[in-house]
Amino acid sequence: MKYIIIFLLNIMLILHTSCNKQQTSSHEDHEAPAISVTQWTDKMEFFMEYEIAIKDNPIKFIVHLTTLNDFKPVLEGELTLLFTDATGKSIEVQTNKILRHGIFTPVKSFENTGNYKFKLHYKGVSIEETFDVGEFVVYHDNSEIPRAEDEGEDGISYLKEQQWKTEFRSEPAKKMAIHASIMTMGEVLPRQQSYVELVSPVDGILDLALNRSMVNPGSGIKKGAKIMILKPPVDAANSWMEWFLAFERIKKEYLRAENLHQKNSISLDKFEKIKYDYLIQKAKYSAIFSENESEKNIHFNLQENTLEVKSPITGIISDIDVPLGQKVSAGQRLMTIINPDRIWLKLNLFEKDFYRIDALQGVSLIIPGTDSLLAFDSSELKLLNKGSIIDPITRTIPLLVELPNSAGILKIGQTIQVDLYTSAHEEHLCVPRESIFDDDGKSVLFVHTEGESFEKRDVVTGGHNNGWIAILKGIKAGERVVTKGGYQVKLASTSAAIGHPHTH
Repeated sequence: MKYIIIFLLNIMLILHTSCNKQQTSSHEDHEAPAISVTQWTDKMEFFMEYEIAIKDNPIKFIVHLTTLNDFKPVLEGELTLLFTDATGKSIEVQTNKILRHGIFTPVKSFENTGNYKFKLHYKGVSIEETFDVGEFVVYHDNSEIPRAEDEGEDGISYLKEQQWKTEFRSEPAKKMAIHASIMTMGEVLPRQQSYVELVSPVDGILDLALNRSMVNPGSGIKKGAKIMILKPPVDAANSWMEWFLAFERIKKEYLRAENLHQKNSISLDKFEKIKYDYLIQKAKYSAIFSENESEKNIHFNLQENTLEVKSPITGIISDIDVPLGQKVSAGQRLMTIINPDRIWLKLNLFEKDFYRIDALQGVSLIIPGTDSLLAFDSSELKLLNKGSIIDPITRTIPLLVELPNSAGILKIGQTIQVDLYTSAHEEHLCVPRESIFDDDGKSVLFVHTEGESFEKRDVVTGGHNNGWIAILKGIKAGERVVTKGGYQVKLASTSAAIGHPHTH
């Protein structure tokens, strides 16, 4: 029994000694915390990580440099680290060796403890920048290093190497004058004076031999230019030659009768009957053949016995409905011509929004399938009609606006998202519109807090104008928000990865 007690006492002594050693080792050898520094200038982003400096210990400075014109890493250049102590003595570390694109890793050990002023200078082929890092402290040993306070969650980690490989950009929020606005959907319609459906006035044949140079869909056409040629059908049941000759015959008869009537050589009843027949034939003739050459859209070629169809407007051939060689009937549609230089935009506004449009200050349009945003101010708009009847099903009121479209970006029949600006400019803190994401019905954006760290913020948005949106609550002036690559940052926010899982 005595030996068992001695054995147990020895085990307890060993465990106690081991525990004391572990606690001492843990206190003396705790790992020095890392420091990160991020700065932005107009031209570059500087992001650096390094461990707290201990006397005579080599310190690796991991420096990431990004050019802000394209948010890509620098590919070459010279990096200089400058440390100045309290006496004014300087220590300079210089390197032109890049570990990987955008990353320099100079190493330096310090013989003396104390506080230094730390600056970093980069010189490249086309860009040069200096960053004032601030105070740099060299400690004698780990025991002098202040304990870092727990700052809570690290935020969202999205590494520089990931940012550089994707389309990424962050920009500072800034004050801008912006309109209040209403968002709705609009339908692009042809302007009434710029849309023509050309129909055949008579029966005819779109002869292949006569139309080898006929215009194609998509072709531009000038007003009065020849589009196609029709020849009479074989049966001549509805022959324009017959109409032409009948009109010419009755016209001659009427002129002769008018001359006789002036000489009282014809009875009034007979003259009135000839005049009546003439007016009927003239109306029938004028429906096809204009007597004013400049207004003729249909030109009768007496020698060839053909009809030449001309364009009544300048525009683009949208559709051709009749294939070559086919017989066409009177009233059949031949083609559609559109001039897209100006279009109509039909908007349907809810009751609560309709009464906010006391004066339309402008509109902006988001083109489906593209990043294009078109903006028009009040001088470019023409408000054609404000509806007076509410649709009983949709509870909306129509609004018709005319817009310029000289570049042809807007397409007839297109449905687009529209912002109507309803007030004068007011100054707000604004961010690019693409910064905003929907998160379970809430508007959120991602703030670029450090080089590889981001924070998701709930925000309250206001009016938007020309691609910018007002932020009424959620961020401060000068904070940088992600404007491109936000979706990738959003994905990173759902990742289970913690911290920075990369080494240099």
